[in-house]
Amino acid sequence: MKCSCAAFFAFITLVCAGEPCDVKKSDSFRRIKLHIDSVPAIDTHDHLKPLSILQGSVRTDQGIGMTLYSLWSSSYHSFKLESAG
Repeated sequence: MKCSCAAFFAFITLVCAGEPCDVKKSDSFRRIKLHIDSVPAIDTHDHLKPLSILQGSVRTDQGIGMTLYSLWSSSYHSFKLESAG
């Protein structure tokens, strides 16, 4: 077991010690990218709605935007700011 581990680490050291290369120019990268590009897909993933309809938008001194309070008050868990008085 020690011998195979030593051989593995020696191999990794040799590979990593080589000259830096641009992965995007490798044959493996080109083959993988060609395959990925051939798969039809539509990305419908989106985290935020447009700012104009985003809940929590507030008017600030710098225009319409988000503050930490407005973001948190319209996120998954809303909270009420208690007054200290």
